Amino acid sequence: MSLKDRIVEEAATLAAAAGSIVLSVTAIARSPVVNNDGARYLAAAEAYLQSGFEAALRVYPWPFYSILVGRLSTLVGSTTAAAHLLDAVLLAVASAAFVAIVRELGGDRPVQWVAAGLVLTHPAVTLLRAVVARDFGMWAFALVGLVALLRFGRTGRYGYALVWGACGAASMLFRPESVVLWAAAALAPLLDPDLPRRVRARRVALLAPFPVAAAAFILSVAREASALAVAIPAPVVVVAAASSGFRSASRALAAAFPYPHGREYAPYILLWGLTLVPPVKLVRAIGLAQAALTGAGLATAPGTRAARRTLALAAAGAALPLLVLLPTRLFLETRYTVLCSLVLLAFAPFGAVALFRRRSYARAAAAVAGVLVVALWARDMAAPPEHRAHLVAAGQWLAEHAPAVARIHTNSPQVAYYSRRRVDWNEVESSLLGAPLTLGTGGTDFLALVVPRAPSVPLPEPWDRPVAAFGARDGEQVLIYRAQPAVP
Repeated sequence: MSLKDRIVEEAATLAAAAGSIVLSVTAIARSPVVNNDGARYLAAAEAYLQSGFEAALRVYPWPFYSILVGRLSTLVGSTTAAAHLLDAVLLAVASAAFVAIVRELGGDRPVQWVAAGLVLTHPAVTLLRAVVARDFGMWAFALVGLVALLRFGRTGRYGYALVWGACGAASMLFRPESVVLWAAAALAPLLDPDLPRRVRARRVALLAPFPVAAAAFILSVAREASALAVAIPAPVVVVAAASSGFRSASRALAAAFPYPHGREYAPYILLWGLTLVPPVKLVRAIGLAQAALTGAGLATAPGTRAARRTLALAAAGAALPLLVLLPTRLFLETRYTVLCSLVLLAFAPFGAVALFRRRSYARAAAAVAGVLVVALWARDMAAPPEHRAHLVAAGQWLAEHAPAVARIHTNSPQVAYYSRRRVDWNEVESSLLGAPLTLGTGGTDFLALVVPRAPSVPLPEPWDRPVAAFGARDGEQVLIYRAQPAVP
């Protein structure tokens, strides 16, 4: 095949990658302030550049994304620029891999072009393009690995199995829970009735060592119970029963009942309520029209049973850590569902094209879905970025006025990052989720408190008077307090 023919063949894939780069650059240019999670990742990258791996590990317990950002920053001159560059490239790779998955399912050129349009207008990805997030690496390498796994299942070539293993290792270094998708997808050959038993056993024996070795690596590096929880999934009921957070939430829910009768059902009400969160978040991530097209595509996609089974196992592997995490955290960020949504969305282009190729009413439904997808994407792209300049200003004030030996206590990772002062990042993370701050009284500590408005109850001495305040248009404020030296 000539280069020209190859370009024509891969046109939709290349368009998805190039379009993703353009959209990422546009989003980043409109949102110059680093996000909460990104602040900690960048702080870990800078700690790695200054003092090595152990220093990065103290800032963030899974620092491999930050280390990559730090190394890249030596070429581009800034950790922020390095993170945005890396993230834009990873999203482009994920977009191209998505189109390749659709092609592996049997999608012709029109279907591939629809796939490129759907991945570029993915609602959750559109809203996340400007953030600094390690998730992008997991999405990119997981999807590229799925392409290799689908080709391995189709051809049996061992080279594809090695690519799948390498991509799984890379995705796990970004987020350790991707090992669950890796392990689940590896079961696909075992469940393929079209293969002889000997071939199934040989393929599983080839694939199985990769996720097993990855799980062992995670156990050797993980320093937090939360990291171990996603590395070793347990049944959701067991995790829920063992979770102190779940038990305390159940008691709070029971106490809110107007009558004592029925309070014993509070744990069950909470548990079943939580089970609705992942599907709701998944539909929110993928989009309502896209979810409808995915349902239509599941019935019309021409992919082989083996390919469909591989994607089903991958989707289950992407969803399982959410069911483990939810009862322990009692909330779920939409971006955690994006990988599962991308796997399922691979069927949507087939549904869209199948509807368009049918009678007039089906074409009308496909047109309405397309208009909704484009309209909602345009709305998300045009939405003004959040006003976070006051957080940057508060951090910069601390950088200028707080002594070099000062310790900063804050419930804002962004303020902590821009302050360039000592912080306990675990304290910042827990206070962001509502835990109380532990304050010193030696005269060098500063408190930067992000509040919707000025606190109605004065803080106790020596934190009773703010020394600086920074506000946003929506009424949110950053109030900065300084501890007074202890009286001898």
